[in-house]
Amino acid sequence: MIELERKLPRAIPLFAASFFWIACGGGGNSPTGPITISSTGTITPSASIPGLSLYEDIGIELPADKDVLFVTAKAQSAATIAIGTVTAPTGLIYFDVSNETGLEGVRPGGAAPSALGLFLPSTDRVNGTLLGPGRYPFDFFSNANVPIDIEVYAYQALAENATGLINLNVHLGVSTGISAAEAPNNQAMTEFLTKIDDLLQPGDLALRRVRFFDVANAAYDDLELQTGEYFTLFSTATDSEQNDLDLFLIDGFLDNGIPTGVVGISGGIPGPYHAAGFPTAGVAIAWSAITNVYDPLFAGVIAAHELGHYLGLFHTTESFSPGEVDENGDPITLGPRDYDPIEDTVECAPGDGQSTSAGNCVNQGTQYVMFWLPQGGATEFSPSQQAVMHRNPHVLADDTVRWSSAVQAHVHRTQARRYSPDYLMNHRMLCGNSR
Repeated sequence: MIELERKLPRAIPLFAASFFWIACGGGGNSPTGPITISSTGTITPSASIPGLSLYEDIGIELPADKDVLFVTAKAQSAATIAIGTVTAPTGLIYFDVSNETGLEGVRPGGAAPSALGLFLPSTDRVNGTLLGPGRYPFDFFSNANVPIDIEVYAYQALAENATGLINLNVHLGVSTGISAAEAPNNQAMTEFLTKIDDLLQPGDLALRRVRFFDVANAAYDDLELQTGEYFTLFSTATDSEQNDLDLFLIDGFLDNGIPTGVVGISGGIPGPYHAAGFPTAGVAIAWSAITNVYDPLFAGVIAAHELGHYLGLFHTTESFSPGEVDENGDPITLGPRDYDPIEDTVECAPGDGQSTSAGNCVNQGTQYVMFWLPQGGATEFSPSQQAVMHRNPHVLADDTVRWSSAVQAHVHRTQARRYSPDYLMNHRMLCGNSR
């Protein structure tokens, strides 16, 4: 591992599961009544339906002096977990997966193996933007009857103009041809990291510390999407510190052994916090596939896009092609879930019979780093997108950890866990394929 530190003068389809949700209403009580968690706790199923365990009416308490809430859920054994509903103390429904009600476009990032994160507010569609105090009821569900550890992080948002600092771990696959020892003086790596930093800085974000690690196992150079090999790779990052973001540079992604056009992937939207060694704690980009055709600067755009996902951002506009049909054979049309829950991003609305291709979305999304198909000339995170990233707990103020709640100790695993296709439940987060 090689570490760089600099003091700066400035202070991708989200959810394709092999099941569908059966509505549970607002969530019934567990046998012992509603549960409220203010720091950490363990929840067990309160009910079940065929193939799913339900964890209902789990209350997350936000103190009066805090205005941002991040929840990390960790299954104690192999399981895929997801969020069913999220409700505010006022009764406002942020999200209900059973009928997609709630604030327009707001949704958790989908099912996740072993660990997921939920971040509020990740939208500018809440009155006052930040949260009010009180009990926030959640419903979780899982494909296995397992206890789930809940960690709650409540904190105050950074001041609007304060610089948020990011600690980044870069994991170098064998195919990059760059070792951790060589990386600090490698020109391509310098251009790459400078591009990421340049894209982040207008939003008062900056890379503070970069550490380099070698991924010695060449088997991780090409990751098979069908078997979720990226989850296995992410779970090797047990040296990551609590606030670090882990970025893996690989050769490319495969679909049943065939190279794909997928160039990046995120472990979550948002990714879990304080989850080093869990299979969703990381992002990866196809470094070799990108730089062989383009350059390290474009690789920087792709990396910033995936880091944006991990910090809580969705695509500004999703991929859409005329003639697409859903599982029932009905035509798919553009709707609220095809756009991010951010008011100040421009939505691409192509004409009838047109796709949301880059050519049809010029200045209607292609300027954004978070467009579904990032362009080399993309330079923008909107002010509200910047604010969402700024509020994520991975973003530090002068190296000060911002959460105040107690944190459950996590023992790093010495070996990566491998996950089967059944266990993954076909979960993917692939840029450019949102359906």
